[in-house]
Amino acid sequence: MLIIPFIHRIVNEKNMNVHNIRILTIGGRYLWEETGDINDILNQNGIYCNNIQSDSIYLCEVDTEKTNVNDIYKWSEIDINDTETFCWKDYIYFVGKNNECWLNIPKSEQLGNTNVNTILQLITNIQI
Repeated sequence: MLIIPFIHRIVNEKNMNVHNIRILTIGGRYLWEETGDINDILNQNGIYCNNIQSDSIYLCEVDTEKTNVNDIYKWSEIDINDTETFCWKDYIYFVGKNNECWLNIPKSEQLGNTNVNTILQLITNIQI
């Protein structure tokens, strides 16, 4: 199963919603894959979630009050060739008042075998 811990923040600027979605990745290139009880896996790694949605992909909205997100590297802090370190990777896009996207993530952007836009749509419920 794929586990996708994420943090989603929205700020309104000049009639646009600026979405910052931070996804926990492995080396900024891959998604977390595990088998077993999802809550045990997350909690043993110091990650606590407000909710978990599943459908072969576990989307886990990180509880930033219980989880020390600063204990996890940012993608910019690891070596470019690192494929093992867990790190946060940020995706930012702008959505206008009619739900039109003004800053698209390239359709070819992948995390492992999963399209990033598919993940972002699942998190935001916005057609990207």
